[in-house]
Amino acid sequence: EDVRNQLMRANLGGTDPAPVNSEDTDFTTYVDSAIHALSRFMAQETHRVFVPYKDTKTWYFNDYRFIHNLYACNPPKLDLDEDLLVLSSATWDGTLLSASYYREAPANTLPSEFLLFDVTGLPAQGTTFDSGLVIAGIWGYHENLVDAWETISSSVTLANATVTSLTVTDASLYKTWQYIRIEDEYLQITGRNETTEVLTVKRGVNGTTAAAHTAQACQIFKPMADIELAATRLVCYAYTHRNDRGNQIEVLPDGTVSLNTIPLLVKATLMNYQKNTWGAI
Repeated sequence: EDVRNQLMRANLGGTDPAPVNSEDTDFTTYVDSAIHALSRFMAQETHRVFVPYKDTKTWYFNDYRFIHNLYACNPPKLDLDEDLLVLSSATWDGTLLSASYYREAPANTLPSEFLLFDVTGLPAQGTTFDSGLVIAGIWGYHENLVDAWETISSSVTLANATVTSLTVTDASLYKTWQYIRIEDEYLQITGRNETTEVLTVKRGVNGTTAAAHTAQACQIFKPMADIELAATRLVCYAYTHRNDRGNQIEVLPDGTVSLNTIPLLVKATLMNYQKNTWGAI
Protein backbone atom coordinates (compact mmCIF):
# COMPACT_ATOMS: atom_id res chain seq x y z
CA GLU A 1 0.00 0.00 0.00
CA ASP A 2 2.76 2.46 0.90
CA VAL A 3 4.62 1.83 -2.35
CA ARG A 4 1.45 2.23 -4.41
CA ASN A 5 0.57 5.49 -2.66
CA GLN A 6 4.03 6.96 -3.22
CA LEU A 7 3.92 6.11 -6.93
CA MET A 8 0.47 7.62 -7.36
CA ARG A 9 1.24 10.85 -5.49
CA ALA A 10 4.57 11.76 -7.06
CA ASN A 11 6.49 11.17 -10.24
CA LEU A 12 9.67 9.61 -8.94
CA GLY A 13 11.34 9.40 -12.35
CA GLY A 14 12.27 6.36 -14.38
CA THR A 15 10.97 4.97 -17.61
CA ASP A 16 7.36 4.30 -16.68
CA PRO A 17 6.01 6.38 -13.79
CA ALA A 18 2.36 5.98 -14.78
CA PRO A 19 -0.18 5.77 -11.92
CA VAL A 20 -0.64 2.30 -10.52
CA ASN A 21 -3.98 0.52 -10.49
CA SER A 22 -4.70 -1.55 -7.40
CA GLU A 23 -5.85 -4.37 -9.70
CA ASP A 24 -2.57 -4.43 -11.65
CA THR A 25 -1.31 -7.95 -10.91
CA ASP A 26 2.02 -7.28 -12.63
CA PHE A 27 2.63 -4.41 -10.22
CA THR A 28 1.71 -6.53 -7.20
CA THR A 29 3.93 -9.41 -8.32
CA TYR A 30 6.88 -7.12 -8.97
CA VAL A 31 6.57 -5.24 -5.68
CA ASP A 32 6.13 -8.43 -3.66
CA SER A 33 9.38 -9.76 -5.11
CA ALA A 34 11.22 -6.44 -4.78
CA ILE A 35 10.28 -6.01 -1.12
CA HIS A 36 12.04 -9.23 -0.15
CA ALA A 37 15.07 -8.68 -2.38
CA LEU A 38 15.62 -5.07 -1.36
CA SER A 39 15.13 -5.86 2.33
CA ARG A 40 18.09 -8.23 1.99
CA PHE A 41 20.01 -5.48 0.20
CA MET A 42 19.41 -3.04 3.08
CA ALA A 43 20.53 -5.66 5.59
CA GLN A 44 23.71 -6.34 3.64
CA GLU A 45 24.50 -2.64 3.33
CA THR A 46 24.05 -1.90 7.04
CA HIS A 47 24.93 -5.29 8.59
CA ARG A 48 21.65 -4.96 10.44
CA VAL A 49 18.22 -6.59 10.34
CA PHE A 50 15.40 -4.13 11.00
CA VAL A 51 12.70 -6.64 11.98
CA PRO A 52 12.91 -8.79 15.14
CA TYR A 53 13.60 -12.50 14.88
CA LYS A 54 14.29 -15.31 17.34
CA ASP A 55 17.47 -17.32 16.96
CA THR A 56 20.38 -19.00 18.72
CA LYS A 57 23.88 -17.98 17.68
CA THR A 58 27.11 -19.83 18.44
CA TRP A 59 30.67 -18.61 18.96
CA TYR A 60 33.01 -21.61 18.75
CA PHE A 61 35.89 -22.10 21.18
CA ASN A 62 38.22 -23.45 18.47
CA ASP A 63 38.11 -20.15 16.58
CA TYR A 64 41.00 -17.90 17.62
CA ARG A 65 39.04 -14.73 16.92
CA PHE A 66 36.41 -15.64 19.49
CA ILE A 67 38.88 -16.47 22.27
CA HIS A 68 41.00 -13.40 21.52
CA ASN A 69 38.03 -11.03 21.46
CA LEU A 70 36.59 -12.52 24.64
CA TYR A 71 39.71 -12.45 26.81
CA ALA A 72 41.40 -9.35 25.38
CA CYS A 73 39.31 -7.28 27.79
CA ASN A 74 38.87 -7.22 31.54
CA PRO A 75 36.18 -8.21 32.29
CA PRO A 76 35.88 -10.58 29.31
CA LYS A 77 33.77 -9.02 26.58
CA LEU A 78 32.01 -10.65 23.65
CA ASP A 79 31.33 -8.36 20.70
CA LEU A 80 28.03 -9.39 19.10
CA ASP A 81 27.96 -9.69 15.33
CA GLU A 82 24.28 -8.70 15.30
CA ASP A 83 22.06 -6.48 17.43
CA LEU A 84 20.46 -8.21 20.43
CA LEU A 85 17.06 -6.93 21.57
CA VAL A 86 16.17 -9.55 24.19
CA LEU A 87 18.61 -12.00 25.79
CA SER A 88 16.91 -15.27 26.71
CA SER A 89 19.85 -17.47 27.75
CA ALA A 90 23.59 -18.06 27.47
CA THR A 91 24.96 -21.60 27.34
CA TRP A 92 28.69 -22.31 27.75
CA ASP A 93 29.63 -25.68 26.21
CA GLY A 94 26.27 -27.14 27.20
CA THR A 95 26.16 -25.51 30.64
CA LEU A 96 23.44 -22.92 31.17
CA LEU A 97 25.09 -19.84 32.67
CA SER A 98 23.52 -18.06 35.59
CA ALA A 99 22.37 -14.59 34.60
CA SER A 100 24.41 -13.21 37.50
CA TYR A 101 27.62 -14.00 35.61
CA TYR A 102 26.96 -11.91 32.51
CA ARG A 103 25.15 -8.79 31.44
CA GLU A 104 24.30 -6.91 28.30
CA ALA A 105 26.12 -3.71 27.44
CA PRO A 106 26.02 -0.80 27.04
CA ALA A 107 23.95 -0.76 30.22
CA ASN A 108 20.30 0.26 29.94
CA THR A 109 20.57 0.56 26.16
CA LEU A 110 18.95 -1.51 23.43
CA PRO A 111 19.89 -3.12 21.19
CA SER A 112 22.86 -4.64 23.04
CA GLU A 113 26.21 -4.48 21.26
CA PHE A 114 28.24 -6.83 23.46
CA LEU A 115 28.14 -9.02 26.57
CA LEU A 116 30.32 -8.72 29.67
CA PHE A 117 31.20 -11.83 31.73
CA ASP A 118 32.30 -12.53 35.28
CA VAL A 119 35.20 -14.91 34.70
CA THR A 120 34.56 -16.66 38.03
CA GLY A 121 31.29 -17.96 36.65
CA LEU A 122 32.64 -19.36 33.38
CA PRO A 123 33.18 -23.15 33.18
CA ALA A 124 36.26 -24.58 31.51
CA GLN A 125 36.38 -24.21 27.75
CA GLY A 126 35.24 -27.16 25.68
CA THR A 127 37.73 -28.98 23.47
CA THR A 128 35.53 -30.42 20.73
CA PHE A 129 34.86 -28.77 17.38
CA ASP A 130 31.24 -28.14 18.35
CA SER A 131 31.84 -26.64 21.79
CA GLY A 132 31.16 -22.96 22.20
CA LEU A 133 29.03 -20.20 23.61
CA VAL A 134 25.39 -20.21 22.50
CA ILE A 135 23.29 -17.07 22.87
CA ALA A 136 19.51 -17.38 22.50
CA GLY A 137 17.25 -14.39 22.20
CA ILE A 138 15.46 -11.91 19.98
CA TRP A 139 17.75 -10.24 17.48
CA GLY A 140 17.33 -7.22 15.23
CA TYR A 141 17.62 -3.45 15.35
CA HIS A 142 15.01 -1.04 16.65
CA GLU A 143 15.66 2.17 18.56
CA ASN A 144 12.52 1.91 20.71
CA LEU A 145 11.54 -1.67 21.45
CA VAL A 146 8.83 -0.58 23.90
CA ASP A 147 6.88 1.13 21.12
CA ALA A 148 7.80 -1.32 18.37
CA TRP A 149 4.63 -3.37 18.89
CA GLU A 150 1.17 -1.82 18.92
CA THR A 151 -1.93 -3.71 20.02
CA ILE A 152 -4.63 -3.49 17.33
CA SER A 153 -7.05 -6.16 18.50
CA SER A 154 -7.55 -7.39 22.05
CA SER A 155 -9.03 -10.78 21.14
CA VAL A 156 -8.15 -12.93 18.12
CA THR A 157 -8.22 -16.69 17.78
CA LEU A 158 -6.30 -19.23 15.69
CA ALA A 159 -7.68 -22.72 16.18
CA ASN A 160 -4.39 -24.55 15.58
CA ALA A 161 -0.81 -24.16 14.33
CA THR A 162 -1.64 -24.60 10.64
CA VAL A 163 -4.67 -22.38 9.95
CA THR A 164 -3.71 -19.36 7.81
CA SER A 165 -6.91 -17.29 7.99
CA LEU A 166 -7.18 -14.83 10.84
CA THR A 167 -10.44 -12.96 11.49
CA VAL A 168 -9.97 -9.46 12.89
CA THR A 169 -12.27 -6.59 13.80
CA ASP A 170 -11.02 -4.21 11.11
CA ALA A 171 -8.78 -5.54 8.33
CA SER A 172 -8.15 -2.03 6.99
CA LEU A 173 -5.85 -1.39 9.96
CA TYR A 174 -3.35 -3.94 8.64
CA LYS A 175 -1.02 -3.97 5.62
CA THR A 176 0.21 -6.73 3.35
CA TRP A 177 3.67 -8.06 4.37
CA GLN A 178 3.30 -6.50 7.80
CA TYR A 179 4.52 -8.51 10.78
CA ILE A 180 2.13 -9.23 13.63
CA ARG A 181 2.62 -10.92 16.99
CA ILE A 182 0.22 -13.15 18.91
CA GLU A 183 1.67 -14.31 22.21
CA ASP A 184 5.17 -15.65 21.32
CA GLU A 185 4.40 -16.31 17.65
CA TYR A 186 5.32 -13.93 14.85
CA LEU A 187 3.17 -14.00 11.71
CA GLN A 188 3.37 -12.17 8.39
CA ILE A 189 0.35 -10.90 6.51
CA THR A 190 0.28 -12.12 2.91
CA GLY A 191 -3.20 -10.88 2.04
CA ARG A 192 -6.29 -9.21 3.47
CA ASN A 193 -10.00 -8.98 2.71
CA GLU A 194 -11.68 -5.86 4.08
CA THR A 195 -15.13 -7.21 3.18
CA THR A 196 -14.84 -10.36 5.29
CA GLU A 197 -12.35 -8.84 7.77
CA VAL A 198 -10.00 -11.77 7.25
CA LEU A 199 -6.21 -11.70 7.02
CA THR A 200 -4.19 -14.38 5.24
CA VAL A 201 -1.05 -15.02 7.24
CA LYS A 202 2.18 -16.98 7.14
CA ARG A 203 2.65 -18.79 10.44
CA GLY A 204 5.64 -19.06 12.74
CA VAL A 205 7.95 -16.68 10.90
CA ASN A 206 11.27 -15.18 12.02
CA GLY A 207 12.31 -18.18 14.06
CA THR A 208 9.11 -18.49 16.10
CA THR A 209 6.86 -21.52 16.47
CA ALA A 210 3.26 -21.65 15.25
CA ALA A 211 0.72 -22.53 17.94
CA ALA A 212 -2.98 -22.34 18.72
CA HIS A 213 -4.19 -19.04 20.20
CA THR A 214 -7.50 -18.37 21.91
CA ALA A 215 -8.76 -14.83 22.57
CA GLN A 216 -5.30 -13.24 22.53
CA ALA A 217 -4.09 -9.73 21.72
CA CYS A 218 -2.86 -9.10 18.19
CA GLN A 219 -0.01 -6.62 17.83
CA ILE A 220 1.51 -5.10 14.68
CA PHE A 221 5.23 -4.41 14.32
CA LYS A 222 6.05 -0.78 13.60
CA PRO A 223 9.42 -0.30 11.87
CA MET A 224 11.39 2.86 12.53
CA ALA A 225 9.90 5.64 10.42
CA ASP A 226 13.06 6.54 8.49
CA ILE A 227 13.83 2.90 7.71
CA GLU A 228 10.26 2.31 6.52
CA LEU A 229 10.43 5.40 4.28
CA ALA A 230 13.81 4.37 2.86
CA ALA A 231 12.54 0.85 2.15
CA THR A 232 9.39 1.99 0.35
CA ARG A 233 11.30 4.65 -1.59
CA LEU A 234 13.83 2.03 -2.66
CA VAL A 235 11.07 -0.27 -3.92
CA CYS A 236 9.50 2.68 -5.77
CA TYR A 237 12.84 3.43 -7.38
CA ALA A 238 13.29 -0.20 -8.44
CA TYR A 239 9.78 -0.28 -9.91
CA THR A 240 10.11 2.93 -11.91
CA HIS A 241 13.48 1.72 -13.29
CA ARG A 242 12.37 -1.84 -13.95
CA ASN A 243 12.71 -1.43 -17.74
CA ASP A 244 16.25 -0.08 -17.63
CA ARG A 245 18.64 -2.18 -19.64
CA GLY A 246 22.07 -1.44 -18.24
CA ASN A 247 21.88 2.34 -18.72
CA GLN A 248 23.47 3.52 -15.48
CA ILE A 249 24.48 7.03 -16.60
CA GLU A 250 22.45 10.15 -15.86
CA VAL A 251 23.00 13.87 -16.39
CA LEU A 252 22.48 15.89 -13.22
CA PRO A 253 20.81 19.34 -13.17
CA ASP A 254 24.21 21.08 -12.99
CA GLY A 255 25.30 19.35 -16.19
CA THR A 256 27.64 16.82 -14.61
CA VAL A 257 27.39 13.14 -15.43
CA SER A 258 26.89 10.60 -12.67
CA LEU A 259 26.14 6.94 -12.20
CA ASN A 260 22.41 6.25 -11.95
CA THR A 261 22.28 5.02 -8.36
CA ILE A 262 19.72 4.62 -5.60
CA PRO A 263 18.05 7.77 -4.19
CA LEU A 264 20.15 9.94 -1.89
CA LEU A 265 17.56 9.65 0.88
CA VAL A 266 18.01 5.88 0.86
CA LYS A 267 21.81 6.05 0.79
CA ALA A 268 21.92 8.60 3.62
CA THR A 269 19.58 6.52 5.78
CA LEU A 270 21.56 3.33 5.26
CA MET A 271 24.86 5.08 6.01
CA ASN A 272 23.38 6.34 9.29
CA TYR A 273 22.67 2.78 10.44
CA GLN A 274 25.81 0.96 9.29
CA LYS A 275 27.08 -1.39 11.99
CA ASN A 276 30.72 -2.26 12.57
CA THR A 277 31.41 -5.99 12.53
CA TRP A 278 33.98 -7.55 14.81
CA GLY A 279 34.73 -10.94 13.32
CA ALA A 280 32.38 -13.07 15.42
CA ILE A 281 31.18 -16.35 13.96
